[in-house]
Amino acid sequence: MEAEPLSKAIYDKAKKLGIEIITLHFRGGSDNGFLEIDTEPNFSPSKGTWASAGPSLKFLSDVEKWAWKAYKYDGAGDDLDYGDDITYDLKNKKVSMSAWYMTRHDENEGEKELEIAGNSSLDDYSASKIMRRCGQLGIPYEKVISSLYGKSQRWRLGKCLKQHKEGLAGTIGWGKKKRPLPEKDTTPHTLEQMKSLLGIS
Repeated sequence: MEAEPLSKAIYDKAKKLGIEIITLHFRGGSDNGFLEIDTEPNFSPSKGTWASAGPSLKFLSDVEKWAWKAYKYDGAGDDLDYGDDITYDLKNKKVSMSAWYMTRHDENEGEKELEIAGNSSLDDYSASKIMRRCGQLGIPYEKVISSLYGKSQRWRLGKCLKQHKEGLAGTIGWGKKKRPLPEKDTTPHTLEQMKSLLGIS
């Protein structure tokens, strides 16, 4: 990118306002150009750097209009940010340019077995099914109730105690209707998975 000659009108206004340096910060990369303007000294009415805010704001507006017309910076790119900085040093009559750009770095972090959310989240199952599974796995009822997950669900003693006993026995129903506990009435979690999800050791 080549530095364009500074407009004489901009130069004269800058000298009148006591501005020694004008820097244009162009940025692009997503098919849109952006521009920020810095000056030295910066405008600071409390310090009396410039006479008033009015002329300074008008000056910045004039610089912006000139810069877009002179550079026609469209910001075309492939979504990777880049930019060009042009600094006009009015005091030393010099112009300096610098450019920057962002790069994408891909790093392969390997692969692992696919996990299905329904097999790892207790929220997908009713309290009854969780209790039966805990009974099957031999996790004490009181430990389930007082677990981090149990507390988050506000379980109290007596909650699904019957289902926990069904899990311990591996059966469901009473008398002649008693039968082996069906898989659909429990959960598929292993002992380690269940302990981890309940938040117990």
